[in-house]
Amino acid sequence: DFTGADYVTLENLRLTGGAVAVRIGDNSGSLGVTLRNVTIEQAPGGIYQGNGATGLLVENSRILGPVGAGRGIQLWNSGTSPAAPEAASIVNTTFTGWQTAVYVENAAGVTLRNVTATAGGTGGGVGLSTSFTVRLLVEQSSFTNYFHAISAWRTLGTVQDNTVTGNNGSAYGIVGSGLSTGYFGTAGAALDYMLRIQNNRVSGINGTNPVGGGIIVEGGNTLARGNLVWGSQLGLKLFSEGGVIEGNRSFGNVTGAYVSNGLFFGNQIYGNNAGVVLDNAPGARIANNLIYDNVQFGIGGLRPTTNATGAVVTNNTILQSGGVAIDIPGGSSGWTLRNNIFALQNARAFSVSAASQLGFSSDYNLFDLGAGAGIALWGGVPFELLNDWQLELGFDRNSLAGNPQFANPAGGDGVRGFAGGVDRGADDDFGLLATSPAIDRGDPRSQFWREPVFAGRLLEGAPLVTYGNGARINIGAEGNTRQAQFSPAQMVQLLSP
Repeated sequence: DFTGADYVTLENLRLTGGAVAVRIGDNSGSLGVTLRNVTIEQAPGGIYQGNGATGLLVENSRILGPVGAGRGIQLWNSGTSPAAPEAASIVNTTFTGWQTAVYVENAAGVTLRNVTATAGGTGGGVGLSTSFTVRLLVEQSSFTNYFHAISAWRTLGTVQDNTVTGNNGSAYGIVGSGLSTGYFGTAGAALDYMLRIQNNRVSGINGTNPVGGGIIVEGGNTLARGNLVWGSQLGLKLFSEGGVIEGNRSFGNVTGAYVSNGLFFGNQIYGNNAGVVLDNAPGARIANNLIYDNVQFGIGGLRPTTNATGAVVTNNTILQSGGVAIDIPGGSSGWTLRNNIFALQNARAFSVSAASQLGFSSDYNLFDLGAGAGIALWGGVPFELLNDWQLELGFDRNSLAGNPQFANPAGGDGVRGFAGGVDRGADDDFGLLATSPAIDRGDPRSQFWREPVFAGRLLEGAPLVTYGNGARINIGAEGNTRQAQFSPAQMVQLLSP
């Protein structure tokens, strides 16, 4: 019991038994307790740091708990001020067993680095649980076979470069919900109130919980970027209007992504049974994604009916070899589709139920219709050709048919996507060649200013050259991004009449 102790170090010991192996009690103001090269075992509770204590350091230790019971480390009301010392640092430490390996509530300044946490027995429990916490950093750690690996609820900080591996009992990989401004009495400008979930690897989240997933953004002020999720029931899940899922790869899952609200931007979704599912998602924004080689559909509402009214699908590149690119079941009227590339073999671009036709809008798209491909099923009525779709229903009047001329879809290794249970999609290149008909053919009303311009010499001594963005957005996933292909040196477009 280190209640009231300051700057005490416990080193090279094995602690066995006790209700709690190490206790730093409430309201003691204890500061700077260090546990180094310590083993804790056969205790219902591991380490407890209570209200008002701060500065705990646990390093190079083993925290061994009972299967499915107790907490390995519990931090409660630690360092509850952004100016306070770090509440705790847990470094190079192993957890096995426990109902919750690390539990944090109302704390400021918590670091987990190079932590290895494994659920006991066949799995279950929680690896890390945080709530109402600021300055959280979790990095370079691994969490294995937990029902819920990392839960960061109402939390400010960063979860990065971690590995989460689940099993058939795992329902949640990493779940994040950002913290509102003003918490701990600070001014809104004092902190960057954002939870970042970035560059993590999550796999094997194969529990049957219907609300689970590999990486879940379920609250505002939360960004998930640069993560890889594979081999799971559901890869990515966006569940909040203020949340963003951007620049991730999700492959080899039953469902690549599930969007209920927020911004789903710049992701690579491939080799799943279903690509991106929209459910209870009025006004969802699906933009600049690369979605390909998914079995059932690229983007679709949850069948048989869903509330995805007013979904906006812009500047995506979707390839289907079977199934349908955009599947809109009942209860999902008012979809808007602009500036998308649809490259199809034995598939259709759209399937729109009769109950979802009201308010449907589609234009400025590029259709590459290969063998066995058609434009749409409109309330069950087939439309095979773009010309028929344009003349009879008036959709896609400014769209065009042709080969988008992708740079190198199979990448440097010559294999596209998720093949034979192996991810080969990191080098797949769906950028546009300079001669692509998709360049400068998007909706003239769409923003284009992020597309690159260049004036200078490509090599020392080479002639001066100038490249522009054409003052018009490109069609496809790279439209209005820094990756967009340059516009031709000269072009004439007749916009009206």
